[in-house]
Parts: sequence; C-alpha cells; structure tokens
Amino acid sequence: MRQKSPDGRMPLFDHLKEARQRILKAVLGMVLAAIGGWFLYHPTIEVLSRPLKQVAAAEGRLAELNFGTVISGFDMQMRVALYLGFFLSSPWWIYQIWAFIAPGLTRKEKRYTLAFAAAAVPLMSAGALLAWWVLPQAVQIMLSFVPEDSASLMDAKLYFTFCLRLIAVLSLSFLLPLIMVGVNMVGLVTGRTYLSWWKWALVGILIFAALASPLGDPWSLMLLATPIYLLYLLACGISVLVDRRRKKKLAERDAKIDAGLGI
Repeated sequence: MRQKSPDGRMPLFDHLKEARQRILKAVLGMVLAAIGGWFLYHPTIEVLSRPLKQVAAAEGRLAELNFGTVISGFDMQMRVALYLGFFLSSPWWIYQIWAFIAPGLTRKEKRYTLAFAAAAVPLMSAGALLAWWVLPQAVQIMLSFVPEDSASLMDAKLYFTFCLRLIAVLSLSFLLPLIMVGVNMVGLVTGRTYLSWWKWALVGILIFAALASPLGDPWSLMLLATPIYLLYLLACGISVLVDRRRKKKLAERDAKIDAGLGI
C-alpha cells in the first residue's frame, strides 16, 4: 500500500519502490506468457510461413526456408516465445502501467486513463491484423527480385524475425495516436503543434523503421514507416478536433459567466 504525506504527495522512495514492484510484476507476467509461447512455437511458425508458401505457389516459384546452423531452430523458438510472451501478456503489463499512475490522478483523470488503457489492447490487435495483411505484400516484394528460373532459399532467422518485428512494430505503432491524443487532452500539446512537427516526425519514424527492420532494405522500411506516419497524421487530426471542442466549451462557459454577471 502506498504511503502518502499529509499534503497528499508520495515520497520519491515510495514512488521508486512502487515502480520496481510494478515492473517486476509486468516482467513476471511476460515470462509466464513466454513459457506458454514456447509451446505455441510450431503452430506460430506454420502460420508465419503461410504467406511465403502462398505467394510462391501463386507465382510458380520455389521458395524454402533454411535453418543454417544446428542451434538455429532453438534460437528461433526462443525468439518466438519472447515475442508471444510480450503480446499475450499485453493486457497484464498495460494494467500495471495504469495501476502505477492511477493513485496520483483525480477521479475524472482515472476514468480517462482507464479508457485509454482499455483501448490499448484492441489497438495493438488492430496493428497486428494490419501487419498480417501487409506481410504477403512484403513477401511478394522480396520474391520479385529473385530471377524467375531460380529457387529462393531464405534464411529462416531473417524471415521469421522480419515477420515478428513487422507485427510488433505495427502493433506498438497503433498506440502512437492513443498517446498523442492523451497528451493533447491534458493540455500539454495542441493539435496545431503536432502538425507543425510533421517533418521531424517523418524523420523520426523513418529512423525508427530503419532500426526495426531486420532486412535494412528500402522496401521493408517503407512498409513499416508508412502506416506509422499515417497514424501520426490521424492523431494530429483528432487532436485538432479535441482542441476545437475544448475551445467551444470554454467559450460557452465564459458566455454563461458573462451572462451571470450581466455583462
């Protein structure tokens, strides 16, 4: 239980202690989910391999995945388990974030943050679905550079890492508008300010996509960066609408005050 001082504030040490406990709980949840993900390795690999097989069959190409070393399979299973642990435990670690910040909020702010936390999981799921839709397009682009009479022996580690990172990046990127709108709603940044940052946002998103893409080619970079930037613009639009609504409410309140004063 958090101990507060008479003025309602919590000492820094208690903040750090609470943060440590929440982080440990979040990590423990991820570890337990990763253990479950370990046993979902084979069905996950089968699902992730499907776009490659479908595109190769549709274009009459031979495309195979190659595990280059003895430990490649084990290494890949560890990676898949960790990614699955992160996704499967997302409701838990999102709740831990909310539980950490909620005690310091007013009742109205708690309602807002709870709504945002509840929206985070569906948004991440929507990002994963978008990634699943984009994945065959990415595979088709990669195979288009292979000569027609040649077989494509893809490195399994690179392919599956690309798939998992694509899903992870797009899932997390769907939280971007949620965070931006939340910051806007508390009055820290206006929608017009977000719009004025569009160039820097584009540069930052391109750098992030370049770091997130395991292949490092311009095509995969664009596949990752484009949806994220569109989400940024969407958040800008929503923030502008929120600003207009806030300004309208303030004008109505001022009008009522003036009417009450007989001005």
